[in-house]
Amino acid sequence: MNSVNHQIRLAARPSGLPKPSDWKLTTEPVPAPGRGEFVVAIAYLSIDPAMRRLIDADYREPVAIGAVMEAGAVGRVTPRSIQGSRSGTTCTAGSGSRSSLAPTARA
Repeated sequence: MNSVNHQIRLAARPSGLPKPSDWKLTTEPVPAPGRGEFVVAIAYLSIDPAMRRLIDADYREPVAIGAVMEAGAVGRVTPRSIQGSRSGTTCTAGSGSRSSLAPTARA
């Protein structure tokens, strides 16, 4: 597993069609999991029209400027995880647009 976590963050609220300047690619280290936690390496990320409603939401708090863009994902539990967790287990998560989810998941 890569030790760098890539995220796509909202840089500006799009006006019309989204453009590259509306997004910012950031990186940070993948945190080591603590007791009872595990790391998920994201394999598939859902990019769909519903994301626009998350940016311009009037029915809930919209995604904040600078925040990781919300998205559904499918990933695998990594070998870097806690003892007893099943490395390679496939799972789904509301991870946001990032390459790894850690250590928010609990065993």
